[in-house]
Amino acid sequence: MNSENDVNAAQPAQNEQQWAGYGVDELRYRRALALVRLEAQKATIVERFKPKKKPQTERTFGMMSGLFQSIHSKLTFVDYVLLGYNLSKLLLRLKKRK
Repeated sequence: MNSENDVNAAQPAQNEQQWAGYGVDELRYRRALALVRLEAQKATIVERFKPKKKPQTERTFGMMSGLFQSIHSKLTFVDYVLLGYNLSKLLLRLKKRK
């Protein structure tokens, strides 16, 4: 029994091959696969932290509410002050005409 183990240890197994590393094609394939996984993970992270849209209230009037919301999001405080000033001037002119 002992002599059989010595014979097997001295001769390498026929189906055992020495690993020479990855070939160029396999490296390219593995790199592409890793990049696809990375892009998928990025997409899930971006989707997870994307701000949720606010649910529309029942008082929306279709296109006009969308227009108002887009204008409202673009205006600053100074724009509101100037808008109020111009509106008050217009109302005073209309009042003087009467």
